Amino acid sequence: MNETVQICSRCLLPNTYPGIEFNEQGICNHCLEYKKPQLLGEAAFSEKINSKHGNKYDCVVGISGGKDSCYVAYLAKEKFNLRTLAVCYDFPFLVDLARQNVRTLESWKQD
Repeated sequence: MNETVQICSRCLLPNTYPGIEFNEQGICNHCLEYKKPQLLGEAAFSEKINSKHGNKYDCVVGISGGKDSCYVAYLAKEKFNLRTLAVCYDFPFLVDLARQNVRTLESWKQD
C-alpha cells in the first residue's frame, strides 16, 4: 500500500516528521507556532555580551573552518574584544581548506 506523502507548503517538512500536523492550507503546526525573534540591535547585543565575563574565556565559538564560523570568531575577538575559545572537531571528512582556516584562526591567539 502506497501512502501519499504530504509536504508543508511553507517549510517542506513531510508528514513523516514526528508530531507534525497540517491545517487546511497545508501549513504544518511547526510553521504556525513559529514566532519571529525580536532583534534587539547591536547596542543591546554589545551590552549583553559585555555584562558577564569568564575567568579564562568570555565566549566559546564553534568553528567549522568555513567562512561564517571564522567570521564569528573574528568578530568576537576583534570587534567585541572577547577572550574567545574557538572549538573545532577535526573529523575525517573535514576538507583541507577548512583545516587551514582553523590553523589560521589559531595564529590569532589572544594576548
